Amino acid sequence: MQLLGHRGGRLLAAWSALGAAAALLPALWMWGFTVDDALIAVRYARHLVQGSGWRFNLHGASTDGVTPLPWPLVLAPFARADALVVPLSEYALEDNASLQLITYQRLDQSAWHVARTTGFVARDARLRQAVVGIGAHYNRSRNDAEMHGAGSENELRTTFLGSGDQVHDFRTHQMHTGARSRSTLLSKGAVADRSRSVYTGLIEIEKGAKRTDARQTNHNLLLSPAAHADSVPNLDIRENDVMCAHASSVGPLDELQRWYLESRGVSREDAERLMIQGFFYEMLANLPPELAELVERDVTSVLATVNVVTP
Repeated sequence: MQLLGHRGGRLLAAWSALGAAAALLPALWMWGFTVDDALIAVRYARHLVQGSGWRFNLHGASTDGVTPLPWPLVLAPFARADALVVPLSEYALEDNASLQLITYQRLDQSAWHVARTTGFVARDARLRQAVVGIGAHYNRSRNDAEMHGAGSENELRTTFLGSGDQVHDFRTHQMHTGARSRSTLLSKGAVADRSRSVYTGLIEIEKGAKRTDARQTNHNLLLSPAAHADSVPNLDIRENDVMCAHASSVGPLDELQRWYLESRGVSREDAERLMIQGFFYEMLANLPPELAELVERDVTSVLATVNVVTP
């Protein structure tokens, strides 16, 4: 994973939960949390990176002798059990800059996670994001991108796996104000046991953002009759000369695909496991190999504890 800045490209990153935590205090008391019970992650980091052709590897060390990047590009929130984690991050990419950002949330299932990320993308800049959620009792992740410059681009992939009585709540907003800007969103997740998921997404295109190309796709896999998934994709278009599309699906494993595998001598249990792994493969294939292996192990571990019930 690399961060590239060209022609004075600048990345401004801020990680702050103080304001959000303060706003949540009344709700915490209502939910029965005390100061000792709730761990609120409060971090603030502000860094400015300028230069031409800088490259940083996954660990923040420069490949050409430039000062190491002062924060990791892979964000993994951590906290003890019964924690409340409220990360807020903003990334401003100036002209021709490029950033790849990955967030992996694997908190204890008693924790609460309420996160928000916003990217501001200038001319010909590119923001690539991957958000993976496995842990927490309640996991809300909002990921926004504002394409202000001509030729700006945002690619967002979100993935989750719910078990027990977890709730995964993903919300996205792609705002296009620059001409010829592009956004591609793919959200895929599975819910088992009594878990629930909610996806709410909005593509918004302002007048003047001509020849914008925006795509939004959400697929949900139900692994139990008691599991539930809601999908609410939205388009708000105020310009005629654009290309937009959105799609969503909610359903169990495909019976015909499972029958095909079983007809080739694969047991029902192994067939279902292979189908679920194939469902997630598209998302894992775009992660760094080390992280993809970790996520795959965690997914396999979770699936081993749930009872997959299909038609």
